[in-house]
Amino acid sequence: MTTKAVLEKKQTRKRNGEPVPISTETYYEEYRDREDNFKYELVDGRIEKYEKTMNDNHLYISFNLHHFFYSLLAAGKVQGTFQAEKDTELWKNHVRIPDMCYLSMRQVLEAYEGKHPVAEFVIEVVSPTDKALKYSEKIEDYFKAGVKVVWMIYPNTKQVLVHVHNSSNVTSCKGETICSAAPVLPEFALTANEVFKKPTLNK
Repeated sequence: MTTKAVLEKKQTRKRNGEPVPISTETYYEEYRDREDNFKYELVDGRIEKYEKTMNDNHLYISFNLHHFFYSLLAAGKVQGTFQAEKDTELWKNHVRIPDMCYLSMRQVLEAYEGKHPVAEFVIEVVSPTDKALKYSEKIEDYFKAGVKVVWMIYPNTKQVLVHVHNSSNVTSCKGETICSAAPVLPEFALTANEVFKKPTLNK
């Protein structure tokens, strides 16, 4: 039996017609490094499959946000790291993969020590095909695990929704409205226009 066939057999394990919950270890072995156009997350032992939102069409968003963060870092205004698609183990058998996230220096050190820190600021880029309910559940998961700020970026409408833990208000950012990562990273504040700025070549 080929490796692919073995994987397909493992994927279809069921009990009474329902998928059998899997462990974090099995998730990493069977799903994490698949080379297709989907992102697989582990939700209480069950696989959730998403269309990859950080595709080539959205690289400019990632570039703009990474460039902004590392300009702040170079100026000595922030510390830590800004990561793309980092595995985030929220709790046992529950792994989310935010499109981007910020980790403080304390969390970088925790990771070095073998711990699994949960970023306090995460970003998700939303595809038009994504279901609102799924993202609502993801936001709840993030807040339950200790995330304090979640940005939901909508490329088609050039809008950013900023969700802050323990706040009933959701900030909608468009045009020149400031999108802020406060209270986690108040220095990380830029307009929606800057988030969606078209990349240019230096002459």
